[in-house]
Amino acid sequence: QQRSIMKKGIYPGVGYRILRILDQDENEDVFYNKKGANYMIKPVEEFDYNTIMMQQRRQKIKWPVRINESEIPNIITPLQYNIATAVGALAASVGILFTFFFISLSASLFFIPSKSMEPTLQVGDVLLVEKLTPKIASAYRPGDVVYFRPPPALRDLVASNGGRLTDRDLFVKRVAAVPGDKVKINKDGTVYVNSKEAKGRDLCEAEPLGLIKKYIRPI
Repeated sequence: QQRSIMKKGIYPGVGYRILRILDQDENEDVFYNKKGANYMIKPVEEFDYNTIMMQQRRQKIKWPVRINESEIPNIITPLQYNIATAVGALAASVGILFTFFFISLSASLFFIPSKSMEPTLQVGDVLLVEKLTPKIASAYRPGDVVYFRPPPALRDLVASNGGRLTDRDLFVKRVAAVPGDKVKINKDGTVYVNSKEAKGRDLCEAEPLGLIKKYIRPI
């Protein structure tokens, strides 16, 4: 096959442009690959054209040349092409599913339904929450804003005050202290951590410290 098309001036490594595709029987233009079709071809680049012209003078070739579909070497068979296409589609689908699965494990979107974190977080704000840090490192630092599942005591406290929580509800709060710290809350709302006053706290006027007072036991 290669030798037959090389006699017509078609050489490996040279770019060619398909000018027309002709039906073998009716000799009419077709716009898709068809078995037995004839391709009218000429070189693309000027350099390639001049190189081929040197061969043309020796072989007396006139451009464009007509190449039959049966003369074109097949890199892969139709069956191999179909298999490769199916494998590629399957791999792409698995990759997309894996990507969405990984994203669902690493991050989630949440919206703020209450005023408990105002003015830092407003009602209706949407947060993109990263979920990998708690699985890699369990240490939180004061000042971190975290989502957490309320413990049973806090769930009971919310329920006793007329609130209603589902298994999917989470609380969002700012970390004031970590295990081992000593926390003191005065009646005026001043918070001390390890005998030092916590600075930069944003107090919410709509939901004051009543819930905290009920939850924390004095020592």
